[in-house]
Amino acid sequence: MVSVNTVCFDFGSGVCSNSQEIATMSRAQLSAQSLGTYYAKDLLAKTQGKDPVNCILALYDSKEGRSNYIGEAISQREHGAQAARAALEDGADEDTIIAALLHDVGHLITQAPQMQGNLGTRDHEGLGAWFLRTLGFPEKTCALVERHVEAKRYLTWKMPEYYARLSDASKGTLAQQGGPMTTSEGEAFEKDPLYKTIIAMRTYDERAKVVDMPDLKPIEAYAEMMRRCLRRKAIRDMYDRDGYVLLKDALSPEAKKLFVQWADEIQAWDASVKGKWMIYYENVNGQETLCRTENILPYHDGMRRLLCEDEVKRIVDELLGEESALFKEKINYKLPGGGGFPPHREFSNHCGPKLDPLN
Repeated sequence: MVSVNTVCFDFGSGVCSNSQEIATMSRAQLSAQSLGTYYAKDLLAKTQGKDPVNCILALYDSKEGRSNYIGEAISQREHGAQAARAALEDGADEDTIIAALLHDVGHLITQAPQMQGNLGTRDHEGLGAWFLRTLGFPEKTCALVERHVEAKRYLTWKMPEYYARLSDASKGTLAQQGGPMTTSEGEAFEKDPLYKTIIAMRTYDERAKVVDMPDLKPIEAYAEMMRRCLRRKAIRDMYDRDGYVLLKDALSPEAKKLFVQWADEIQAWDASVKGKWMIYYENVNGQETLCRTENILPYHDGMRRLLCEDEVKRIVDELLGEESALFKEKINYKLPGGGGFPPHREFSNHCGPKLDPLN
């Protein structure tokens, strides 16, 4: 941390009275949290009680957001939107797309110490990650923002010819970001679980320098995706804190209407069809009455997308901390006079004869 006994700050203007001394401190001496504590204080104060997404959109709509991306003839907001587009086209998950969108958000906190040569905010990756963590974004998003500079350091170590491809501005920032990795750093980086995604982040960064890119969606187009990411992080925090999750309005109003429509479609499926869906009946006053349909997803694209591709799956993945797989799906009906679905406990045959599933 920076000692306030040796450095004085004016929080009203955000200007440091000894910024030259701070700008020459090492990363070990001046952490991203230290930078954030002192230089983003006013910025974070403006977010209190407000929608974090709207605060980010306002930041990218500010003078800093609309200023030129370092060494390029496009703005910071254009650069972020182009990087997000590259990630989207690459089939990346939402946490990664938002990381690509906001990977340079630290550069917009211009009150912090700047790199020499007007090359942007010093340790912008760490400062940006700290800012996003404070707002409540998922750890994967924050980690990718925090570590995207590592890809450039790695590639210039792994492929020395890669350095020649860098722009003058990128070469200048590299020199102030630690230079190419050492052999031990590079070998350790290759074993990191996020290694491939961090390298991909670098490719998104490189593809995001096009002047007047056609059909480019603005930063604002990613607002709902950002909100979903924030919501999943909040759900995970709830689970870690309480041991359970209560989801209210997990589906949007539009998704709820579709779900009811799809359930009606599935309820009307032909029971005479063999080898596909499975339909079960119960006896109600001597009448055979529909009570359950199973093995639905191979034959209903909408329900499959909802449970295996869209937000429901992303929430489950977040809770599990890994890729989830659907074990079984079914719809239980409570039709007039029907008994519904009685309380029960399921267990698998693979438990074995010596395992009592009730104990």
